[in-house]
Amino acid sequence: MIYMLRLFLFLTVCIWISQSHDVRAEGEGSAQDALWDTAQELVHKSEECATVFNDLDKARAIEITRLAILAEFTLGSHLLEGYCMDRNVALAKRAFQYAAQRGNVYAALFLGQAYFMEEGAGSPKAREWAERASNALITVTGQSELKQMMAKRFESSGLSPHVEEAFSWHEDESSRTPNSMYEVGLNLLKLNAYPESKLLACEWFYKAERQGHKGARYQLGRQHALGDGVKVSKWHAYMMLEWSVNYGKTVEAYLLAAQLLQEGEIFTKNLPNAYLALLKAQALGADVSEQLETLEPDLSLEEKKDQKFWAQYETSLVHLGDELPQLLHPACSYSSR
Repeated sequence: MIYMLRLFLFLTVCIWISQSHDVRAEGEGSAQDALWDTAQELVHKSEECATVFNDLDKARAIEITRLAILAEFTLGSHLLEGYCMDRNVALAKRAFQYAAQRGNVYAALFLGQAYFMEEGAGSPKAREWAERASNALITVTGQSELKQMMAKRFESSGLSPHVEEAFSWHEDESSRTPNSMYEVGLNLLKLNAYPESKLLACEWFYKAERQGHKGARYQLGRQHALGDGVKVSKWHAYMMLEWSVNYGKTVEAYLLAAQLLQEGEIFTKNLPNAYLALLKAQALGADVSEQLETLEPDLSLEEKKDQKFWAQYETSLVHLGDELPQLLHPACSYSSR
């Protein structure tokens, strides 16, 4: 009960702070709206419970994706516990699934435990959701405390062995080298087995990037520039790619920079700088003859001459823009793309 009250207060404060962002996040979908409509019918007839539900409903509409997803998980918790609404396990699982598919580790853990309690340790769903939770544990700190909380919460049934394995796997994996964490992220990104896979790949890349991994830094820039599983963020794309291009100096970074500088959506359109990025990629062995031929008619002789001059020097920089873009939302914010 104390936990629920604290969470309720947290959500209420976030709503108050974020009034100017009270716009529903991208395409929640009629199915999820129907879930909330059904849940509303189960709300107990009291002013307090009506307030709890209404504030949760407002929270899910705010253009702060993680807050909206937390609201979905909290709704599931209320339905599971029978707090302020009639207990409905099936509806709780639907709310948990929605949140888990958007990277919420608590929802994934609760689903893994719920299927274990209903169907036993042999349940494929119990194993699957625990495995998905193991990747999502990267999004929270205090995993040991979380495990203790779950063990206490489900003391009567016992903690699912698959959930136990999820905590153990994450403890082993997250304590390894930056390269091993990068490989986890790359595997999630390439396989894209679940709706949350690319978002969690982003989280693992951030873990590796904080420890100086160059490849992870490039992947973060690429994901935020292209909106690959996360929301497009010009700020994060700039911060990560500027380093990858001018200090990491990889073919992939130069090619992506050239593409973005030609398109003019993430960075200000700048064809001479795009040309320089291609020349630098060529110097590293990339076959970019077609891209150069396509771009050259749009450049003056002086522009081509200047960029070929600067391309001779390894220390010359490819400018991605003169102004730092505005930070609009957190890194690794969920997107269905």
